[in-house]
Amino acid sequence: MTQVFSPFDPFKPARIIKTVATTEIVQGYKKVYGLDVARLFHSIPEIYLCECPITNLQFYFPFKLDGDQRFYEELSGKEWYYDQERWEHLEVISRIHSNEHLLEIGSGDGAFLTKLKNNKAVHCTGLEFNPNAIKRGREKGIDLAQQSISDHVKQQAGKYDVVCSFQVMEHISEIHSVLLDSIKALKPHGRLVIAVPNNDAYFLKDNIHPSRYLNMPPHHVNLFTENSLSALVKIYPLRLVEIVKEPMQETHVDIFIYKVLSKLVLGNNFLTKLIWKTRGPLFFRPLIRRYRRRITGHTIIAIFEKI
Repeated sequence: MTQVFSPFDPFKPARIIKTVATTEIVQGYKKVYGLDVARLFHSIPEIYLCECPITNLQFYFPFKLDGDQRFYEELSGKEWYYDQERWEHLEVISRIHSNEHLLEIGSGDGAFLTKLKNNKAVHCTGLEFNPNAIKRGREKGIDLAQQSISDHVKQQAGKYDVVCSFQVMEHISEIHSVLLDSIKALKPHGRLVIAVPNNDAYFLKDNIHPSRYLNMPPHHVNLFTENSLSALVKIYPLRLVEIVKEPMQETHVDIFIYKVLSKLVLGNNFLTKLIWKTRGPLFFRPLIRRYRRRITGHTIIAIFEKI
Protein backbone atom coordinates (compact mmCIF):
# COMPACT_ATOMS: atom_id res chain seq x y z
CA MET A 1 0.00 0.00 0.00
CA THR A 2 1.31 3.47 -0.92
CA GLN A 3 2.38 5.58 2.05
CA VAL A 4 2.37 9.35 1.66
CA PHE A 5 3.65 11.99 4.09
CA SER A 6 3.01 15.68 4.53
CA PRO A 7 5.07 17.99 2.30
CA PHE A 8 5.80 19.97 5.49
CA ASP A 9 6.83 17.06 7.73
CA PRO A 10 8.24 13.74 6.43
CA PHE A 11 7.08 11.97 9.59
CA LYS A 12 3.40 12.95 9.41
CA PRO A 13 1.33 10.50 7.30
CA ALA A 14 -1.05 12.14 4.83
CA ARG A 15 -4.47 10.91 3.78
CA ILE A 16 -4.96 9.71 0.20
CA ILE A 17 -8.18 11.21 -1.14
CA LYS A 18 -8.25 9.71 -4.61
CA THR A 19 -6.15 8.05 -7.30
CA VAL A 20 -5.86 9.52 -10.80
CA ALA A 21 -4.63 7.59 -13.84
CA THR A 22 -1.94 9.59 -15.63
CA THR A 23 -3.35 8.46 -18.99
CA GLU A 24 -6.43 10.60 -18.25
CA ILE A 25 -4.26 13.66 -17.60
CA VAL A 26 -2.10 13.08 -20.69
CA GLN A 27 -5.17 12.68 -22.89
CA GLY A 28 -6.85 15.70 -21.29
CA TYR A 29 -3.93 18.06 -21.89
CA LYS A 30 -3.62 16.81 -25.47
CA LYS A 31 -7.32 17.22 -26.26
CA VAL A 32 -8.00 20.51 -24.47
CA TYR A 33 -4.70 22.37 -24.86
CA GLY A 34 -2.82 20.53 -27.60
CA LEU A 35 0.08 19.81 -25.23
CA ASP A 36 1.99 16.54 -24.94
CA VAL A 37 2.83 15.99 -21.26
CA ALA A 38 3.44 12.23 -21.42
CA ARG A 39 7.20 12.67 -20.80
CA LEU A 40 6.43 14.23 -17.41
CA PHE A 41 4.73 11.04 -16.20
CA HIS A 42 7.31 8.57 -17.52
CA SER A 43 6.83 5.22 -15.77
CA ILE A 44 4.19 6.72 -13.43
CA PRO A 45 0.85 5.01 -14.15
CA GLU A 46 -1.12 6.81 -11.43
CA ILE A 47 -0.81 9.69 -9.02
CA TYR A 48 -2.54 10.49 -5.73
CA LEU A 49 -4.43 13.50 -4.47
CA CYS A 50 -3.61 13.68 -0.77
CA GLU A 51 -4.35 15.84 2.27
CA CYS A 52 -1.79 17.13 4.76
CA PRO A 53 -2.73 16.28 8.38
CA ILE A 54 -1.23 19.55 9.69
CA THR A 55 -2.66 22.15 7.32
CA ASN A 56 -5.33 20.25 5.35
CA LEU A 57 -3.53 21.34 2.18
CA GLN A 58 -4.44 19.03 -0.68
CA PHE A 59 -1.44 18.08 -2.81
CA TYR A 60 -0.45 15.61 -5.49
CA PHE A 61 1.96 12.73 -4.92
CA PRO A 62 4.55 11.62 -5.88
CA PHE A 63 6.42 14.87 -5.45
CA LYS A 64 8.38 16.17 -8.46
CA LEU A 65 5.30 16.26 -10.69
CA ASP A 66 6.04 19.92 -11.49
CA GLY A 67 6.04 20.86 -15.16
CA ASP A 68 9.39 21.44 -16.87
CA GLN A 69 10.61 24.54 -18.72
CA ARG A 70 9.34 23.23 -22.06
CA PHE A 71 5.86 22.73 -20.61
CA TYR A 72 5.64 26.31 -19.35
CA GLU A 73 7.08 27.77 -22.53
CA GLU A 74 4.42 25.95 -24.55
CA LEU A 75 1.67 26.96 -22.13
CA SER A 76 2.77 30.60 -22.02
CA GLY A 77 2.38 30.67 -25.81
CA LYS A 78 -1.39 30.46 -25.33
CA GLU A 79 -2.97 33.92 -25.54
CA TRP A 80 -5.19 33.35 -22.52
CA TYR A 81 -2.51 31.98 -20.20
CA TYR A 82 -1.08 35.13 -18.64
CA ASP A 83 -3.19 38.23 -18.11
CA GLN A 84 -1.06 41.34 -17.60
CA GLU A 85 -3.96 43.04 -15.77
CA ARG A 86 -4.42 41.01 -12.61
CA TRP A 87 -6.61 41.72 -9.61
CA GLU A 88 -4.04 40.43 -7.13
CA HIS A 89 -1.34 42.78 -8.39
CA LEU A 90 -3.40 45.87 -7.63
CA GLU A 91 -4.50 44.52 -4.25
CA VAL A 92 -0.92 43.95 -3.15
CA ILE A 93 0.39 47.23 -4.56
CA SER A 94 -2.14 49.08 -2.40
CA ARG A 95 -0.50 47.47 0.65
CA ILE A 96 3.14 48.27 -0.21
CA HIS A 97 4.84 51.31 1.34
CA SER A 98 7.36 53.65 -0.26
CA ASN A 99 11.07 52.85 0.17
CA GLU A 100 10.41 49.23 1.12
CA HIS A 101 12.62 46.47 -0.26
CA LEU A 102 10.52 43.86 -2.08
CA LEU A 103 11.37 40.49 -3.57
CA GLU A 104 9.05 38.70 -5.99
CA ILE A 105 9.45 34.95 -6.57
CA GLY A 106 8.52 33.86 -10.11
CA SER A 107 8.32 37.31 -11.72
CA GLY A 108 7.85 36.28 -15.35
CA ASP A 109 8.75 39.32 -17.42
CA GLY A 110 8.12 41.69 -14.52
CA ALA A 111 4.44 42.61 -15.00
CA PHE A 112 3.86 43.12 -11.27
CA LEU A 113 7.17 44.86 -10.62
CA THR A 114 6.55 47.23 -13.54
CA LYS A 115 3.18 48.24 -12.08
CA LEU A 116 4.72 48.58 -8.64
CA LYS A 117 7.53 50.85 -9.80
CA ASN A 118 5.04 52.99 -11.70
CA ASN A 119 2.99 53.49 -8.53
CA LYS A 120 5.42 53.40 -5.60
CA ALA A 121 9.04 54.33 -4.85
CA VAL A 122 10.08 50.78 -3.93
CA HIS A 123 13.35 48.86 -4.25
CA CYS A 124 12.35 45.80 -6.33
CA THR A 125 14.04 42.51 -7.16
CA GLY A 126 12.51 39.59 -9.04
CA LEU A 127 13.52 35.95 -9.36
CA GLU A 128 12.73 34.08 -12.57
CA PHE A 129 14.03 30.96 -14.36
CA ASN A 130 12.84 31.66 -17.91
CA PRO A 131 15.68 33.46 -19.77
CA ASN A 132 13.30 34.89 -22.39
CA ALA A 133 11.11 36.41 -19.68
CA ILE A 134 14.19 37.83 -17.94
CA LYS A 135 15.31 39.45 -21.18
CA ARG A 136 11.89 41.07 -21.72
CA GLY A 137 11.83 42.29 -18.13
CA ARG A 138 15.29 43.80 -18.28
CA GLU A 139 14.32 45.63 -21.45
CA LYS A 140 11.62 47.32 -19.33
CA GLY A 141 14.20 48.24 -16.68
CA ILE A 142 13.17 45.55 -14.17
CA ASP A 143 15.85 43.91 -11.99
CA LEU A 144 15.39 40.17 -12.60
CA ALA A 145 17.80 37.44 -11.48
CA GLN A 146 17.90 33.91 -12.90
CA GLN A 147 18.07 32.39 -9.44
CA SER A 148 16.13 30.16 -7.10
CA ILE A 149 15.01 31.54 -3.75
CA SER A 150 17.33 29.04 -2.04
CA ASP A 151 20.36 30.45 -3.88
CA HIS A 152 19.24 34.06 -3.52
CA VAL A 153 18.74 33.91 0.23
CA LYS A 154 22.31 32.69 0.81
CA GLN A 155 23.51 36.24 0.14
CA GLN A 156 20.33 38.21 0.86
CA ALA A 157 18.92 36.79 4.11
CA GLY A 158 17.02 39.32 6.20
CA LYS A 159 17.06 41.97 3.46
CA TYR A 160 13.43 42.37 2.45
CA ASP A 161 10.39 44.09 3.92
CA VAL A 162 8.14 42.08 1.59
CA VAL A 163 8.55 38.72 -0.17
CA CYS A 164 5.68 37.96 -2.53
CA SER A 165 4.60 35.48 -5.16
CA PHE A 166 1.65 35.42 -7.54
CA GLN A 167 0.28 32.10 -8.83
CA VAL A 168 3.56 30.34 -8.01
CA MET A 169 3.24 28.27 -4.82
CA GLU A 170 0.61 25.99 -6.35
CA HIS A 171 3.22 24.84 -8.90
CA ILE A 172 5.96 23.84 -6.43
CA SER A 173 6.33 20.35 -4.98
CA GLU A 174 9.19 21.48 -2.71
CA ILE A 175 6.81 23.89 -1.00
CA HIS A 176 8.35 23.52 2.47
CA SER A 177 11.88 24.54 1.50
CA VAL A 178 10.62 27.44 -0.65
CA LEU A 179 8.55 28.83 2.23
CA LEU A 180 11.44 28.47 4.67
CA ASP A 181 13.77 30.35 2.33
CA SER A 182 11.12 33.02 1.67
CA ILE A 183 10.88 33.66 5.41
CA LYS A 184 14.68 33.75 5.75
CA ALA A 185 14.77 36.52 3.14
CA LEU A 186 12.51 38.71 5.29
CA LYS A 187 13.52 41.26 7.89
CA PRO A 188 11.99 40.82 11.37
CA HIS A 189 8.29 41.74 11.05
CA GLY A 190 8.60 41.62 7.25
CA ARG A 191 5.57 40.46 5.27
CA LEU A 192 5.14 37.27 3.27
CA VAL A 193 2.47 37.63 0.57
CA ILE A 194 1.12 34.51 -1.16
CA ALA A 195 -1.43 34.75 -3.98
CA VAL A 196 -2.72 31.38 -5.24
CA PRO A 197 -5.85 29.86 -6.81
CA ASN A 198 -8.63 29.63 -4.24
CA ASN A 199 -9.87 26.05 -4.27
CA ASP A 200 -12.81 27.07 -2.10
CA ALA A 201 -14.17 28.90 -5.15
CA TYR A 202 -17.30 27.16 -6.41
CA PHE A 203 -16.11 26.74 -10.00
CA LEU A 204 -12.73 25.27 -8.97
CA LYS A 205 -13.98 22.75 -6.41
CA ASP A 206 -14.72 19.34 -7.98
CA ASN A 207 -14.66 21.03 -11.38
CA ILE A 208 -16.05 19.07 -14.32
CA HIS A 209 -15.19 21.74 -16.92
CA PRO A 210 -12.28 20.86 -19.28
CA SER A 211 -10.23 23.58 -17.51
CA ARG A 212 -9.91 21.17 -14.56
CA TYR A 213 -6.73 19.75 -16.09
CA LEU A 214 -4.92 23.01 -15.33
CA ASN A 215 -5.63 22.34 -11.65
CA MET A 216 -3.75 19.04 -11.89
CA PRO A 217 -0.10 18.09 -12.49
CA PRO A 218 2.05 19.03 -14.28
CA HIS A 219 0.50 22.49 -13.79
CA HIS A 220 -0.86 22.63 -10.23
CA VAL A 221 0.52 20.28 -7.59
CA ASN A 222 -0.87 22.09 -4.51
CA LEU A 223 -4.54 23.03 -4.06
CA PHE A 224 -4.74 25.86 -1.53
CA THR A 225 -7.79 27.07 0.39
CA GLU A 226 -8.26 29.74 3.06
CA ASN A 227 -7.99 27.03 5.71
CA SER A 228 -4.72 25.55 4.42
CA LEU A 229 -3.15 28.99 3.96
CA SER A 230 -4.15 30.13 7.44
CA ALA A 231 -2.73 26.91 8.91
CA LEU A 232 0.80 27.76 7.76
CA VAL A 233 1.21 29.63 11.06
CA LYS A 234 1.26 26.21 12.75
CA ILE A 235 4.54 25.40 10.99
CA TYR A 236 6.39 28.66 10.37
CA PRO A 237 7.27 31.73 12.47
CA LEU A 238 4.43 33.71 10.96
CA ARG A 239 1.38 35.65 12.07
CA LEU A 240 -1.60 35.86 9.72
CA VAL A 241 -2.33 39.52 9.00
CA GLU A 242 -5.01 39.35 6.33
CA ILE A 243 -6.86 37.13 3.88
CA VAL A 244 -8.18 38.82 0.72
CA LYS A 245 -10.48 37.01 -1.73
CA GLU A 246 -10.99 37.94 -5.36
CA PRO A 247 -14.54 38.45 -6.62
CA MET A 248 -15.27 36.36 -9.71
CA GLN A 249 -13.87 37.89 -12.89
CA GLU A 250 -15.51 38.11 -16.31
CA THR A 251 -13.20 35.41 -17.73
CA HIS A 252 -14.65 32.78 -15.38
CA VAL A 253 -18.37 33.42 -15.92
CA ASP A 254 -18.82 30.60 -18.45
CA ILE A 255 -16.90 28.13 -16.27
CA PHE A 256 -19.19 29.04 -13.37
CA ILE A 257 -22.30 28.45 -15.52
CA TYR A 258 -20.89 25.13 -16.74
CA LYS A 259 -20.33 24.02 -13.14
CA VAL A 260 -23.89 24.97 -12.12
CA LEU A 261 -25.25 23.05 -15.12
CA SER A 262 -23.18 20.02 -14.13
CA LYS A 263 -24.66 20.11 -10.62
CA LEU A 264 -28.19 20.38 -12.01
CA VAL A 265 -27.73 17.18 -14.05
CA LEU A 266 -26.10 15.39 -11.09
CA GLY A 267 -22.59 15.45 -12.56
CA ASN A 268 -23.50 13.60 -15.74
CA ASN A 269 -20.62 14.63 -18.01
CA PHE A 270 -22.28 13.50 -21.24
CA LEU A 271 -25.54 15.30 -20.48
CA THR A 272 -23.68 18.45 -19.39
CA LYS A 273 -21.78 18.60 -22.69
CA LEU A 274 -24.94 17.87 -24.69
CA ILE A 275 -26.92 20.69 -23.06
CA TRP A 276 -23.94 23.06 -23.28
CA LYS A 277 -23.72 22.54 -27.04
CA THR A 278 -27.24 23.99 -27.37
CA ARG A 279 -25.81 27.22 -25.87
CA GLY A 280 -29.02 27.56 -23.89
CA PRO A 281 -27.22 27.91 -20.53
CA LEU A 282 -25.43 31.02 -21.84
CA PHE A 283 -28.79 32.79 -21.54
CA PHE A 284 -27.78 33.29 -17.89
CA ARG A 285 -24.56 35.18 -18.73
CA PRO A 286 -26.02 38.69 -18.17
CA LEU A 287 -27.40 37.67 -14.76
CA ILE A 288 -24.13 36.12 -13.60
CA ARG A 289 -22.14 39.09 -14.89
CA ARG A 290 -24.39 41.44 -12.96
CA TYR A 291 -23.84 39.64 -9.65
CA ARG A 292 -20.39 38.15 -10.22
CA ARG A 293 -18.71 40.41 -7.63
CA ARG A 294 -20.78 38.66 -4.97
CA ILE A 295 -19.29 35.30 -6.02
CA THR A 296 -15.91 34.11 -4.75
CA GLY A 297 -13.39 34.26 -7.57
CA HIS A 298 -10.23 32.51 -8.68
CA THR A 299 -7.52 33.96 -6.41
CA ILE A 300 -6.93 34.26 -2.69
CA ILE A 301 -4.18 36.35 -1.08
CA ALA A 302 -2.70 35.53 2.32
CA ILE A 303 -0.53 38.14 4.03
CA PHE A 304 1.70 37.05 6.92
CA GLU A 305 4.08 38.86 9.25
CA LYS A 306 7.37 37.25 10.24
CA ILE A 307 7.68 36.85 14.01
